[in-house]
Amino acid sequence: MSFKYSGFISYRHNDSDNTFFVNLKNFISSEIFKVTNKPKSFYDAESIDWGVNWDDKIYNGIGESFFFIPVWYYHYLNEANLWCARELYHALQVEQIIKSNLSAQDSKEFFFIFPLIYRGNTDLIPECFSKKSAKSLRNFETDILNKKITTRLNNFSNDIYDTLMKHFLILDKYPAVDFQAMFNAIPRPTDAEIIDWIREQKKQINEKEAKLLPVLVKNGE
Repeated sequence: MSFKYSGFISYRHNDSDNTFFVNLKNFISSEIFKVTNKPKSFYDAESIDWGVNWDDKIYNGIGESFFFIPVWYYHYLNEANLWCARELYHALQVEQIIKSNLSAQDSKEFFFIFPLIYRGNTDLIPECFSKKSAKSLRNFETDILNKKITTRLNNFSNDIYDTLMKHFLILDKYPAVDFQAMFNAIPRPTDAEIIDWIREQKKQINEKEAKLLPVLVKNGE
C-alpha cells in the first residue's frame, strides 16, 4: 500500500473558529499517527503550496490517505464554495473502491470516512455518512479549543485510536492491491454535478429534521 498521509482532514474554513480547527487538527493528527505510523496528515492550509495545482493536490491527497476525516457541520456542504463537497464526493468513491476489493466480511466492517460532528446532531447528518463511523465533538469542544487535557478527552482519544486501528488492520491485510491506480481513474465531477449532489444531501437532512421536529418540540416542553 502506497499511502503517503495518515489522514485527510477536511473542514470548511471559518476564521472565527480557526483556533479550534487548528487544535482539532493537531489532536486528530496525533491519534492517526499512532495508528498508521505516518507522521504527515493532509490539512490544506499546510499541505498545499502556492502555485501547485489545487485540484490535483486535493484529489491525490485523499487517495494517498489512510483515512478521510471531515469535520461536519451544516454549512460544510455549501454551493458558494464547492471544495468540501468535492472532497467528500471523491472520498465516497475512494471508500467504495476500497470496499469492493475487500472480502465480504471486511467490506461490511470497513470505513474510510470518519466524520467528526461539530455543533450538530448525529441524527442530522447526510445519508452518505454512516452513523457507525461518526463521532460527535459536542462534549469535547471546549477542551480542544483550550488544549485542556481532561479525562473525558483522554477517553475520546482512546476511542478514536481503537476505532481507527480496527479499520487500519483491515486495510493492512491487502498489501498487494494497487488502490492508487484505481483511485487515479476516478472521474472528476463538474460543478453542476456537485451542486446537484449538495442539494440532494441538504434535502435528506431537511427531511430528517422535519421528522425529528415533533420529538424535539415535545422534549422541550
